[in-house]
Amino acid sequence: MEQRIPLTLTSEKAYNHRSRSSNSEISHKWIPYIITCVTVTSIFGLIILLIMLGIPISMLVIGIRYRNQYHCPIEPRLSLFLIVAGSVSIGSIILIILLSLLTIFISYKSSTMTTIIVLIL
Repeated sequence: MEQRIPLTLTSEKAYNHRSRSSNSEISHKWIPYIITCVTVTSIFGLIILLIMLGIPISMLVIGIRYRNQYHCPIEPRLSLFLIVAGSVSIGSIILIILLSLLTIFISYKSSTMTTIIVLIL
């Protein structure tokens, strides 16, 4: 009795397995670089946002300090505008800072799903 061994199937499977593993290694090689770029960009953005946080704080302080209507007879609601605009700006900048910090802390996890979330944020 003669036995035939299907060499083509095993060699194709081995080839497919090798090509899949090499493709996954190549794609996973770039993930640390992407995460590093996202982290550096987030830190740079945090520094800029912390510097820009001075403008809304000064708007809020000036609006509270000159709240009386006799300080600006042309537009008596100017202090109210400064208070509202300063408060909303502070809130939005703090929200952006929190999202950036979340991006930095999530980027240290090694899951693919967290990497996708980091890239979306």
